[in-house]
Amino acid sequence: MTSSDLNRTAENATFQRSLLSVQAAVRNREDRRDDVIRQVRRELRSLRRGQERIANQQEQIRQAEGQLELAQVKFQHGLTDNFTLLEAENRLRQSQTTLLSLVVDYIVGTYRIRAVLGTLVERGGPPLPKEVETSAMVKP
Repeated sequence: MTSSDLNRTAENATFQRSLLSVQAAVRNREDRRDDVIRQVRRELRSLRRGQERIANQQEQIRQAEGQLELAQVKFQHGLTDNFTLLEAENRLRQSQTTLLSLVVDYIVGTYRIRAVLGTLVERGGPPLPKEVETSAMVKP
C-alpha cells in the first residue's frame, strides 16, 4: 500500500463517519419533529376537552341560576326556608368558580401549546373560546 492509498482510506473513513453523523442528525431532527407533532396533538385534544367542559359548565350555571330563581320565589312566598335558598346560592357560586377555573385551565393550555410550538415569546393574550361568556362567569 502506498501513502496515497492510506490517505484515501483515511479520507474514506472520515467521509463514512461524517455520513453517519449526518444520518444521525437527520434521525434526531425527525424524532424531534415527531415529538412536537405528538405534543401539539395532545395539547389540542386537551384544549378541545377544555372547551367542552366550559360549555357544560356554562349550562350548569344556567341551571343553577334557574334553581336559585325558583328558590327565591318559593322563599318570598313562604314555601321554603332560607337554607334551601342558601344552598341554591352556593351551587351557583360553586358553578361559577368551577367555570372560572376551567377558563384559567384553558388559557394555561393555550400557553402550553404555544410553548410546544415555540411561539410563547409573542405578545398578546390567548384567544378565549367563543363559548366563553364572561357574563355567565360572574354575576353579582
